[in-house]
Formats: sequence, C-alpha cells, structure tokens
Amino acid sequence: MAAIFLVTIWLHTWDLIEGSRARDLASAEVDIANLARLSQKHAERTFHNAVHTLRMVQMQFHEHQGQVDLQRMSALGLFDSHILLQASVLDAQGILRHSSLPYSGRIDLSP
Repeated sequence: MAAIFLVTIWLHTWDLIEGSRARDLASAEVDIANLARLSQKHAERTFHNAVHTLRMVQMQFHEHQGQVDLQRMSALGLFDSHILLQASVLDAQGILRHSSLPYSGRIDLSP
C-alpha cells in the first residue's frame, strides 16, 4: 500500500514538473518571437534612418558643389543621434572631408 502511495506521489510530482517545463518552454518561445520581431523593427528603423540621412547628405552635397555643413545639419536636428552617431563624407581616397562631429587635421579612413 505504501509503495502504491509513493508511486502515485512520484507520478504526480513528475506530471507537475513536466507541466511546468512545458509552460516554461512555451513562454520562452513567445519571448523569443517577440524579441525577434523587436530586433527586426529596430533593424528596419536603423536602415531606413541611414538611407534617409544618406539621401539628405547627397542632396546637400550635390546642390552645394561638394560643400556640406554636417555639423550645422546635426545641430539643427536633421540627423537622429539615437540611431546614427555620425554622418561623414569621404573623398575617393578615403580622406575625411566633412563630418557631423568635430575633427581637425587630415584623417585617412582608407583601408
């Protein structure tokens, strides 16, 4: 009789553990799916912002014959500093010509 009672308790405990494990796995799957959606939205927002910034800088660069004041544009809030930390223009040799951040001297960013 005691053995049947112990087996019954053991089976009930096993069932509780498996039920808890199944709920934890289901919850983890929902959390991972939500994180994936959030990551995708963040990536889309980042790329959209980068493309928008690139087009705006290109337009200013072409309209002003290669002169563009990125620091002024940044100060006016035209760049989303929460997304992009810096906007820059390099020449064909990889030399920094314009930047939204202050810099001095010749900065070579070529590989």
